[in-house]
Amino acid sequence: MHTRFKTLLASTALLLAAPMVQAETFAFNGLIDSGLLNEQTFSGSFAYASGLANGEVALTAFSMELAGHSYTLAGADAAATALFVQGSFVGLQYADGDAVLPDRPQIAFVAGFENFAQAYLAYEVNGQGGFGSYTLSPVPEPSTWGLMLGGLGLTAAALRRRAPSA
Repeated sequence: MHTRFKTLLASTALLLAAPMVQAETFAFNGLIDSGLLNEQTFSGSFAYASGLANGEVALTAFSMELAGHSYTLAGADAAATALFVQGSFVGLQYADGDAVLPDRPQIAFVAGFENFAQAYLAYEVNGQGGFGSYTLSPVPEPSTWGLMLGGLGLTAAALRRRAPSA
């Protein structure tokens, strides 16, 4: 009984040690399906502070590669945000229109009106525009992995103590 209490106490301490507000991090991959950059791929990641999300939530990180060019949160023309409608993610709002290099695409992520399926990337390079679609995949935070490994370790320790010795 005493061992179970210690295990429960240690598990509770691990849960309380995890930050209450973590960053939600996502990787994205996309394909340009029209215009001068047709068939080129793009990829990157973004993050925002998690919590109850509705409306615009400021991005805390953004990076992307397209046609050999890099885009970052610092290069955004305006506030970069993740957009939510009734708690559901509908897309990114990010624009980088700096054409510092002649062949550097100017880009804009456009959020969907009702859902993520309507979200897209628009671009313009050398006066020609086009569009692309993208998919998301969540990236687990290091604290999530640590918490999971800690819980597995406590479970293994509790099971090991219970195992009868032969």
